[in-house]
Amino acid sequence: MERLSVVSGEKPRIFEELKEVSAGDFEELDLAKKPSSNKVNEADVASRAKGKRKGVGYSTKLGERFDVGLYLENKKQRADQIKVLIDIICGFIGSKSWKAPVDLLDEILESALLPILESALRNSSFLELSKEAEVYHSYLGK
Repeated sequence: MERLSVVSGEKPRIFEELKEVSAGDFEELDLAKKPSSNKVNEADVASRAKGKRKGVGYSTKLGERFDVGLYLENKKQRADQIKVLIDIICGFIGSKSWKAPVDLLDEILESALLPILESALRNSSFLELSKEAEVYHSYLGK
């Protein structure tokens, strides 16, 4: 599960206990969330002072061109690694000879597995599904 988080780049979830909220807490939250129009974003001022510019995020190196072929190759390798890891997890869960430990549900809920599945199934078009059909078969459990 940890390797799946590293390969996919998704952050695992953290379990937090629910606490009781009173009506007065909502008013405090509303006041805290309201942005003030007079405040200047300190991060923007600092980045402008250092000469950093906002960009599209494809490359952080100035003067270098974005290599599409390398990007697609890395994306394919990452998808293959995710597919193998998901298949291993499905193999363990689907095995009749393996008995799941009691805390497996908590481990799955706190891992990066569910965020990976959510983002893959929420943000995918039919074109993306067809390009990476093997990975999506693994996501759906074959």
